[in-house]
Amino acid sequence: MSAQKNSGFAAAVREAASEVTAPGNPGFVEAVRKLNLLPERELDRALGVDRNAFRLLRHLLASGALSRREGIRVWAEGYGVTGIDIADTLVDRSALLLLPRPFAEAHQIMLVYKLGNRVTAAVADPTNRASIEEAERLTRVPLSIVSALPDELAEAIRLHYPVEDDLVQLESQAQQNRSATRDVSDARLRDEAQSSEIVQLVDTMLGLAVKEHASDIHVEPGEIQVQVRFRVDGSLRDRVTLSADIFPRVISRLKLMAGMNIAERRMPQDGRVTLELPTGPVDFRASTVPTRFGEKIVLRALAKGGASSIPDLEQLDFDADNLAALKRLVESDSGILLATGPTGSGKTTALFAMLKAIDGVTLNIVTAEEPIEYVLPRATQVAVNRPIGLGFAQILRAFMRQDPDVILLGEIRDQETGEVATEAAQTGHLVLASLHANSALEAMTRMLQLGIAGYMLGPALRGVLAQRLVRRICTSCRVAYKPPRDLLERYFGFEGDPDVSFYRGAGCKECGETGFRGRIGVHELAVPNQEVRGLLIDGAPLTSIGQAARRAGFRPLIYDGLKKVLRGLTSIEEVAGLARD
Repeated sequence: MSAQKNSGFAAAVREAASEVTAPGNPGFVEAVRKLNLLPERELDRALGVDRNAFRLLRHLLASGALSRREGIRVWAEGYGVTGIDIADTLVDRSALLLLPRPFAEAHQIMLVYKLGNRVTAAVADPTNRASIEEAERLTRVPLSIVSALPDELAEAIRLHYPVEDDLVQLESQAQQNRSATRDVSDARLRDEAQSSEIVQLVDTMLGLAVKEHASDIHVEPGEIQVQVRFRVDGSLRDRVTLSADIFPRVISRLKLMAGMNIAERRMPQDGRVTLELPTGPVDFRASTVPTRFGEKIVLRALAKGGASSIPDLEQLDFDADNLAALKRLVESDSGILLATGPTGSGKTTALFAMLKAIDGVTLNIVTAEEPIEYVLPRATQVAVNRPIGLGFAQILRAFMRQDPDVILLGEIRDQETGEVATEAAQTGHLVLASLHANSALEAMTRMLQLGIAGYMLGPALRGVLAQRLVRRICTSCRVAYKPPRDLLERYFGFEGDPDVSFYRGAGCKECGETGFRGRIGVHELAVPNQEVRGLLIDGAPLTSIGQAARRAGFRPLIYDGLKKVLRGLTSIEEVAGLARD
């Protein structure tokens, strides 16, 4: 289904930012001339009659004449200050709140972090000394000035300042402005779903989820109220409560954004929401189901597209042995390499990090995905389209006539796909695929259960990566402590007080009082030797395969987790949860 992009707010921010900087930054215009980035006639046309330097910058970014990083640098140098990427800056909340939000919005000044007795302030116009001096008077601290791109700064102010009060105000406005008639027709709902207060309410709610790095948003209708929950670092949290009175317009707005049929309320629907922010689009996969009190919608945040967002293997928390073994596996010229784990455990990210490590210049890389989350340069990427009969197996068969070297399959879920993938792996192709299983060893027997013959799987299988994500201890409030004795005895064999430090997060504003901030990968990597391959060919049970793998040096998931506990990266309680999975 096609997604309806919501660009009204982003356009307004861009327009406001353009007005803030007009005529703006003559030093930047001069730098563009010196760098000869545009012919003089085209430069004048890009500046426009009002000589708006920021319009020129946007033109250079859109045309590719400047990369975003170069644009930030050259724009700041035009003012004679340092530039920062505000979209990728970790903002110190205690510094941010020194300046009231209305002032920050009106003057386009945002305090980002403290260093000694000074506070660094990102500003849209460093030449506006009156605003900077007023900010210093309000905060009573000296400011170190850096430049940020105006549209990105406006969006950062919107995202980083608390928005709960905004949501309350917008909900109140929506209730006051709801139709006094009893007309609940689809046409009426469509009109009211596009009212300014509902548009702003939904945008603000989604923006809050982006700000808090939520992976999923649950909008759950009840008899009296609607509960909005965010999944952050793997756990759901109550975040926003809305009145049931405005829910039909909120759900209709979300369905319109996702390209769904607002008149269909009895059947589940799927779609895709694109929230346009000045820093770039944020995509969500949307799913509705009918419930007793109305439709529940869940939105899952998708990875942010480009190659720059694909991490390197070194960034995925592998220990040295697993990383070295995995790098050897992705250098194979044939065979099948599986990534397994539950939904949301980072399988797709791991697979694309493997693809990133492969030379896409000399090899033909093709992918079949549902949906496409990352965009990998030089790869041919095809999305599954089940309504027209285009599944993984059909795409894979077509790929085999496209001279592939490396094939990525979003998931092996049936015998046909598994057999075609295994045949490809045996005929000179490297196949990377995800598979749902609880462990690396179970993934091997899962392939047999799908109906893949052991004599095919045994020779083709190069390795299986299994992973989970556990919460990372917040570095701002990390403290040493003594875990419960039974946990120490169960997982480490300590009977007395160990001469080892264990850590947990005490809870602070930076982590929302949870003690955790972000997540870290925990892995196991099974590389079958001749004995394991023989057992697969014979269709041996999991216990026999497990014994053989351990004799060959296989280390289970819990082993990697405990190593990360001892490094102070996560807590023993988090890793204990892995043993219960």
